[in-house]
Amino acid sequence: MKLRLFILAMLVSCGALAQQKPQYTQYIFNGLVINPAYAGSKDVIHLNAFYRTQWTGLDGAPTTESFSIDGVTKSNRIGIGAQAVNDQIGAQRRTSATLNGAVKLNVSETGVLSLGVAAGASQFRVDRNKLSTIDPNDPTIINAETNVITPDLRIGLYFHSDRFYLGMSATDLIGTNREITFNTERNYFLTAGYVFDLGEHLKFKPSVLMKENFQGPTNIDLNAFLLVDNRIWLGGSYRTAANIFQNNFEATSLTTKDAVSVIGEIFLSPKLRLGYSYDFTLTQLNNYNTHEFSLGVLLFKKAETKMLTPQYF
Repeated sequence: MKLRLFILAMLVSCGALAQQKPQYTQYIFNGLVINPAYAGSKDVIHLNAFYRTQWTGLDGAPTTESFSIDGVTKSNRIGIGAQAVNDQIGAQRRTSATLNGAVKLNVSETGVLSLGVAAGASQFRVDRNKLSTIDPNDPTIINAETNVITPDLRIGLYFHSDRFYLGMSATDLIGTNREITFNTERNYFLTAGYVFDLGEHLKFKPSVLMKENFQGPTNIDLNAFLLVDNRIWLGGSYRTAANIFQNNFEATSLTTKDAVSVIGEIFLSPKLRLGYSYDFTLTQLNNYNTHEFSLGVLLFKKAETKMLTPQYF
């Protein structure tokens, strides 16, 4: 990996992308990637796959692949799921696998509160062949651990009704305690959204995501979507940052603007959906493109010939 990528990665880590988690633009179509309590929320078996290529064309740029499956037990009280993620930036790769469980509680006529936990493991690897420095005897490179497996624990709360949702979660609750190569930090997520009727065939859904690790600025995603005929989602997102908790960190003068995204999703059938997003980068990396693709499959019971409820969340 070129030295310039190290510099860019350091700048980004202190700016609008301070979180040490894979970046997703289409998390709004599958909350399981950020909150284990989302498992079973659709009341059907839900398979979802992501592929993200960030800053395409830049040497060592991040790429992320993920696959998840979740569903609900016959009693409709327990959500279960599993997720696998492969995230790579430059010479460093993180591969993780977790099992998810969520207890669903009916708290009102349409409101459901879920408490979720995910447990698994993460493997961190470094390919020294992709590293180059000014000093070939740099002890940071020579002493770098190239293969480390650590436990992974996440928890979350998720409330949703037929129109509103609110979620809170925490990831990387078991730190690696490795100061140089793999020093993961806890990350906290807060999400909320609401669906408004604009007519018989049109709905409007604004939402927000806040990401915090108390080591840099708070990342904020502001989203807005239109749902046409309960079949086509069209919208966008603005990603920025703000030092809400007055955290002390370096490079505070860097721009907090990160990206503007255009996002679309279409249900080709009640069981199959396709999604795509494009990020317009607002940093010095604006000459490089970011694409994200998603595929979702919903498996219903035999007696069900259409979606149980509109897939708002």
